[in-house]
Amino acid sequence: MVTEYKILPYLLNDFQSFDNYKQARKFDFNEIRRNIYLNARDYNNKLPDRYYSILLGQEFEDLDSLSLLLSLGIGKMASSYLELSQNKIYIKPEKLNAWQEFIAEIPPLFLTTQFLLLRLPFYQKINEEIKISDFLKNTISINFRYTVLPQARIPQLSEFIRNIGGLSDLHIHINGTIEAQWVWENALASPDLFCNYISNTNVFKELALQSKGITSTIELRDLLIRSRSLRAEMFKHLMQNDLTEDLANEIQGYVNPFSIFS
Repeated sequence: MVTEYKILPYLLNDFQSFDNYKQARKFDFNEIRRNIYLNARDYNNKLPDRYYSILLGQEFEDLDSLSLLLSLGIGKMASSYLELSQNKIYIKPEKLNAWQEFIAEIPPLFLTTQFLLLRLPFYQKINEEIKISDFLKNTISINFRYTVLPQARIPQLSEFIRNIGGLSDLHIHINGTIEAQWVWENALASPDLFCNYISNTNVFKELALQSKGITSTIELRDLLIRSRSLRAEMFKHLMQNDLTEDLANEIQGYVNPFSIFS
């Protein structure tokens, strides 16, 4: 059930515009507006067109470029769901259900980082001569150390958890969803072996059709190596107090997150 209607959550479904951007092709920003409008209407065509036109005008106010759309637009959108307290991100209690629907369309890490950028601009931290390490420790680490999913500040739930001494687990995997995580971990650990394995199978064709952006195993390998490098940097900053010497050496290339706690 959709609890509220918005246009911007359908931004990442505009594969045509992102493909043009990726290939450095010229494109009209109005084309992006039109594609998002059509994607939203396709999702629910029972609402009148004028309703979507009003939403489009409201959510695209002061946005006239893709860079503004991806930064200010997404940041403002995330602000309607999120709040900040002592540098920690929380979901507004009244927006919890709508947030669950929102992150089905746009990844939570993208939303929370753009929200932070809007509320705590990093350039201000630099201008105030606050060390980057302090910013990582006091802002980034407390929000992304273990998960990119923020929690809602619901006093009754917090009191319940406090009274029972905490929760044993934060979530439950059903219908084999842990399998996708392990496939991802294996791909990051051995990009060449992974790409060679799927290169001559229908698996890659299926993956390419789902991604709307990957056209070859060479391109996939490049993306996996970039992802691995980004993960290594994140682990070095966020988990540095928990890393053993052996794991610190291993992290230079790849680290399985489950091994941190094994």
